[in-house]
Amino acid sequence: MNKVGNDCGYSPLFNFFYIFKCIIFLIMKSVISFFKKFIIFMLIWIIAMVIQIAFGIGKPKPRTPNEFFNICVIKNEKPINLTLKEYKGEPLCDTPLNNVPMNNPIFHFHLDNIDNEWEMTTFTDSMADPFVYRYKIENHQVIPLWYHFGGNSGKMSVVVFGFFMTLILLSAVKMVRNRLNNQPKNH
Repeated sequence: MNKVGNDCGYSPLFNFFYIFKCIIFLIMKSVISFFKKFIIFMLIWIIAMVIQIAFGIGKPKPRTPNEFFNICVIKNEKPINLTLKEYKGEPLCDTPLNNVPMNNPIFHFHLDNIDNEWEMTTFTDSMADPFVYRYKIENHQVIPLWYHFGGNSGKMSVVVFGFFMTLILLSAVKMVRNRLNNQPKNH
C-alpha cells in the first residue's frame, strides 16, 4: 500500500524527484519551525527590554556635583571643558555647541541650553559615556545641578538582562506546556 502526501514515508517508486521533494519538505518544515521559534524569542526579548526601560532599570541616576564637575569655558577664543576645581573665572560658553573636540580627537562634547539650564555632554570613548553635566549660570557664577554617566553601559545592561529574562521566561513557558501536555485526560 502506497502512502500519499507529504509524510515522505515508504514508496515503491524511489525516483530522484520523489526523494528530492521529501528532502525539501523536511528542510522547509524544520526551517519554518526554527523561524517561528526565533520570531517568538525576539518578540519576548523586545518585550523584556521595553519592560526594563519602562521601569527605568538601565537609566543612569543623577548624582550630586563634586569638584570634578565639568563646565564649558572659553579659553584662547576656543571652547574647552574644565572642572570646577580648574575653573579660575574664565568667560563661560553662552551659545550651544556641537561636536567640540577636546584634547584628543576621539573625545568631544556638546553643549545645549535646555530650559535656561546648560547641559554639557562629554564623550570619552568608554562604556561610561556619555557624561552629562547640568548647570545654571546666574550673574556669571556657575551653579552645578547634577551629573550622571553610564548611559551606554545602561543600554547594554538592558539588552543583556532582557536576553536572560527571555531565556528564563521561555524555559518556564516550555516547562508549563510540557506538564500540561503530559497530564492524563479524565473522561
